[in-house]
Amino acid sequence: MNKNFQTEKEYRRYRAGLIRKIFGLAQYVHPEAWDSQELKEAIHNDIIRWQIAKEPSISKLKISQMKELIMEYEMRLGMKPYERKKETSYHPHPEREITQAQQMLIVNMFEELGYDARGRAEFCKHIIKKFWPQTRGEAYKIIEGLKAVKQKRKEKNENRRNS
Repeated sequence: MNKNFQTEKEYRRYRAGLIRKIFGLAQYVHPEAWDSQELKEAIHNDIIRWQIAKEPSISKLKISQMKELIMEYEMRLGMKPYERKKETSYHPHPEREITQAQQMLIVNMFEELGYDARGRAEFCKHIIKKFWPQTRGEAYKIIEGLKAVKQKRKEKNENRRNS
């Protein structure tokens, strides 16, 4: 237990929150990781690549190492580390303006899936009834829709290989 915490329960709760934050940010840094195992492997590779710890186990990271990993992810997403207000979830305030990180992720996913400008507009129109997301909530819907398309294409390709 760390000396900054009054109880073991408080310390564990804080560590669990940091781990949830790592997984939440890693989902945006690694949109290609579809299940929790792939995401965990991607995080382990990042720990080794960025030389945060010698052993790439998330559960064995110290709090300072977890914070370092979070800072790396935030920098990769274009966020300013520790300069934003504490928010309760990873999709806070769905009515607020779309973030730059969400816009970049959507554009990258569209490019990866091979959509042209017209296809992008049609996809957005189908999902959110607008040509491009304006709020965080709309962006989240588009991202989840693109993930579903990618997963469906992946399964379709696997079925073709198997038959």
